[in-house]
Amino acid sequence: MLYDTTSVAWSLADAVELAGTIGALLAVARPLAPSDLVLPADSQAAARALKPFYEHNTLGKSLMYYEGVDRPALAGLGELHTPSITDLFVAKLSGGAA
Repeated sequence: MLYDTTSVAWSLADAVELAGTIGALLAVARPLAPSDLVLPADSQAAARALKPFYEHNTLGKSLMYYEGVDRPALAGLGELHTPSITDLFVAKLSGGAA
């Protein structure tokens, strides 16, 4: 019988913490219908006023994630999308706005 001998050691506390984080993320993601907004540089001040929980700048544009903000309020600022659960997970674990 072969066992995995990786150098990564997970404790029960690590596994419980990860499960709790995933559970909290799923609980937040479903009812609030999070939105991501891709916008040009000239719309950033107005978008920041709506308090995104995550922001990332790339290729001259900003990507911002929101919870509990009306989609019509965001639609006039830039391209509006629904983020994937993976994107939300990464954004939540990163600790907020960059």
